[in-house]
Amino acid sequence: MAGGGHSKPHYYSSNHFRAGLTKLLKLSAAIGWDENGWTGGVVPATGVLSWAPSTKADLASAAAYYWPGATITAEEGDEDTAVFTTRLTGRVADAVPKSHQLVITLADLSVGLDRPVVTARFAGTGAAEGGSEATGRAKRRAWGRVFNIPGNILDKANNIYEFGDPNFKWQSFEVVRDMGRDASPAPTVISWAGSVAATLTALIASTPVQGSGCVAPSIACVKWWTQPAGPLTADVKGEIGAGYVETAPEIAAAILAAASGPAITNTATAAAWRSGAAGIHLDEDENINAVLNRLLMGVSLLWIFNAGAGTITLREITFSSPVESIASDHVDRERTFPPVKTRRVGFQRSYRLHGDGEIAASLLQMDPASGAKLDGIADGAGRNMTPVYKRSATQPATPTGNGTPTSWSPKPSGIFTSASSSGLAASANNTTFTKTGAGGSWDQSFRSLESHAGDIEVSFKASQTTANLMIGFNTDPATDNNYTGIDVAMWVTSSGTLHANLSGTLTGPFGTYTTGDTLGLKRIGSTVTLVKNGTALVGAPTPTIAAATALYLDSSFNEANSAVNTVAFGPSPVLIGTDPIWVSYGEQKADETLVGTWSPPIRLTDAEAFATTPRFIGFGPPEIAVPYDYLGTTTDTLPRDYSWKLYKQGVEITAGVTWTYAVTQGTFNTFTSASGSKTMSGTGVGTLTASSLGTNEATLLLTAVHEGVPTQMPMKFKKDIAAAPVGGGGGGTLNSKTSGFTDVNSTTYVDVTGALAVTMPTGKTAVNVSINADYFPDSGANGSWTLQAKLQRSIASVWTDVGSPASLTASATSAWNSADGGGEYGNLAGAIAETGLTAGSVYSYRVMARITAGPRNHTVTGSMVITA
Repeated sequence: MAGGGHSKPHYYSSNHFRAGLTKLLKLSAAIGWDENGWTGGVVPATGVLSWAPSTKADLASAAAYYWPGATITAEEGDEDTAVFTTRLTGRVADAVPKSHQLVITLADLSVGLDRPVVTARFAGTGAAEGGSEATGRAKRRAWGRVFNIPGNILDKANNIYEFGDPNFKWQSFEVVRDMGRDASPAPTVISWAGSVAATLTALIASTPVQGSGCVAPSIACVKWWTQPAGPLTADVKGEIGAGYVETAPEIAAAILAAASGPAITNTATAAAWRSGAAGIHLDEDENINAVLNRLLMGVSLLWIFNAGAGTITLREITFSSPVESIASDHVDRERTFPPVKTRRVGFQRSYRLHGDGEIAASLLQMDPASGAKLDGIADGAGRNMTPVYKRSATQPATPTGNGTPTSWSPKPSGIFTSASSSGLAASANNTTFTKTGAGGSWDQSFRSLESHAGDIEVSFKASQTTANLMIGFNTDPATDNNYTGIDVAMWVTSSGTLHANLSGTLTGPFGTYTTGDTLGLKRIGSTVTLVKNGTALVGAPTPTIAAATALYLDSSFNEANSAVNTVAFGPSPVLIGTDPIWVSYGEQKADETLVGTWSPPIRLTDAEAFATTPRFIGFGPPEIAVPYDYLGTTTDTLPRDYSWKLYKQGVEITAGVTWTYAVTQGTFNTFTSASGSKTMSGTGVGTLTASSLGTNEATLLLTAVHEGVPTQMPMKFKKDIAAAPVGGGGGGTLNSKTSGFTDVNSTTYVDVTGALAVTMPTGKTAVNVSINADYFPDSGANGSWTLQAKLQRSIASVWTDVGSPASLTASATSAWNSADGGGEYGNLAGAIAETGLTAGSVYSYRVMARITAGPRNHTVTGSMVITA
C-alpha cells in the first residue's frame, strides 16, 4: 500500500502501488507517571494508517483478510528515488473498514511480548515433577538477588521444598528461614550430580542437621530437618544461565534470552549506568512486557524497539543535560499532582510478608537489622524495651532536652542570685527549695541557668498553704530578686488562694490550692496560661510573650521556711517531679560482644518515677524466648548474658548500683521462688547470666538500688520449643498430645495423659517417647511435694511399665506458700527409647503420675511426643 503516486501512479517495476494512503504515519509512545513517580506502565509506539483505494473491489478484497497480529513494516521516502527509511517494524493491532477506508492500527514489536515468561507447570507425577500437591503449580523463575521467597512442598514424604523450576540452575541459597528464624547451623550444600534426577536423589538421601537443612541450588530445592513450624522462606541468588548476573540490565537480557525474545544492544553500557545489585522473582501470569517494565522502571531505565532491527535498546531516564527536544503538534495538561514532601524509597523487596502469627516468638522482640530486642512502639524510641506503662506519644524520645532539671544545681554554681545565696536551701536533687532567711521581704529566690524559646512549662507544688511565694517566667532573672521584676508568675498566697503577677501588677484570686495540687505556667505559641492540675485558671490573665523570646524560670519567696517541691522547667511537656530514672537494655552471649546496640533509655511516667516503694518500676523485655528442640534440649548458646543500665537525668549511672534478681515463678538457673534474692554482676551495668531454664516459663524480678532508691524490672524467660520431626526418610511423629493433661491429687498412680495409640510403620521396630511438662499446686496449706511419673505401654489392652519412675523425673518438686499465695513450678521431663517392637502392630502409651506426699491437687500441662 502506498500514498502519493503522482509520478508513478500505478506501478513501480512489477509492483502495484495500491495507492490510497491518506496521510503520513505519525507515531506516539508513552510512559506512566503518577504521584509516586514512574509507574512502570509503558504504551508501545503506535500509529494509524488510513487506506482509501480507488475501487470498492480493492477495499473489499483487503478487508476480507484477518489482519490482527500480522507483521507490518512502515517506510517513508520519495517514489522517484525509491530510497525509503523504515519508520516502524511492528504488528497490526486491528484493521477496520470505515467510511470507504481500511483503518489499520499498528504498534511496534513490543506487543509481541505480551506472553508470559513462566509457562511450565509441575505434572505431579513424582520425582522432580512433584507429588500430587504440586500438580498444575507454576514452575517459578528467579534471577539476581531475591529475598524471602516462599518454598512450596515438592516431596512431602522427604520434606523437600521447591523454590523454583528444578530445570534451571541457581547460584546459591544465601539464607533459609523457618518462621523467620535463620537456619542454624548454615545449611549443607548438595552439589550438582550430573542431572536433575540424580541431584534430587542425593538431596533426598541427605540428613539435615537439627535446626537446619540441606540445599541444592542447582535444582532450586531445599530439604528441611523437620516439618517447618511456619512458612519456609529463603534469600537466594537466582538462575545462572549463561552466567550469573545481578544488575537490572543484565537480568533483563537473561529474561529475554530465556523467553526467546529480542536481544538488547547495549547491555554492558546500561549495566555500567545501573551497577547496583537487583533481582526479580516470577510466578505465573506476568508477561514479558510487564516484567521488563517492573524490573527496569525501578532503576529509571526505558527499553525501546529498534525499527527494522528487531532488537531492544535501553535508555536512561535522567534530568541532567543533554536532553533531546521533541516537536509537538498538540499538548494537553491531563492532571496536576500535589507537591510531595517526602518519598519512601524501598530496597531488597521481600516476596513474602509474614503475618504476626507466622513469625517465631523469639523474633518478635528482635530488630532484624541489629539483632537487638524491640518492644513494638511505633516510633522506635523505646527500642529494646517494653514498659509496663507506655510512654506518652508526646514525650520526647531521648533524654536530651526533656525538661528534666539538668540546669539546676546547689550553690555555689550560680543558680541562685548572689544576694540570696545564703538564704535559700535546695534539696540534693534540686527539685525542692526552701527559704531559710528571715521573712517579710520578697527575696531569697532561685532561677534557672538555662532559658528556652518556643513551647515551655514550669511546674511545682507548694509545700504549705500558709506562705506567699511566686514562680514564673522572666527574660532577665539576674536583674533583681523582687517579684516586681518577674514578667509573669503564679502567686501562691498564705490564705490558700491563687493569683497572677504581671511585672508587679497583681490580680486575683482565681481559685484555691492545696499542697497536693500541681501548679504552674505554660507558653504555647505566644500565649502564657496559668494552670492548676493541667487546667487553666478561670478568669486569670493570658499575657502574650513572643515564641521566639527565650524565658528563664524565676521566683521570689516571702515568709521564712516557705518552700516548693517537685519543681520542673523546660520545653513542653516537662516531666513533673524529682530525678527521673531511665532504663536501657542489651543482650550478649557469654564471651561475646553485645548483640546489636544498647537501647535508647526510656523515661518513666510521673506515677512510676515518684512512687516511693519501689520508686521506679516496670521496665524490661516482656519475654525472652530461649530456643529448645522438641526433646527439651536447648539449641541456643548458654550461658547468655542479659544486661541493663540506669540513667539519671539523661546520664548513665556507671557506679554505685546494686543489682539483684529473684525468681517469682518457675525455675531459673536452678533457683525457685523459695530461693531468695541472687546477686547480679556489676555496679554500673547490671548483668544477669542465664545458664539454665528448668521450667517452660520462669518469671523474674530484677532490682537495682541506687542512692537508696530501688528500681524494679519484671521479666520472663520462656522455652521456645521446636516442633517434632515428621515425614518419611528419617522418621517422623507417630502421635503427640499437648496440654489438657489430667490433674494429680493422689499418692497412688493416676493416668495423666490418656492413651496415645500408634501403628508401627513398615520397617520400623523402635520408637522414642518424650514428655516435657510443668506442674504446680493449685492452693492449700504450706508445704512441698514431689511428683513421680512413669511411662506405660500396652498391646491388646495389657499395660506394662517402660523404664522406671526415675527416668521421667529429675528433682521435680513443687511448693505452696500461703503467705504470698503462690505456687512454685516443678518440671516433668524425660525421653525413653523403646526397641524390639513389631512393624505393623498397634501400641498405646501413657504417663502415670502420683504425688509422693499428699494428697495435693496439682495442675499438669505440657506435651508428649512419640516418634519413629
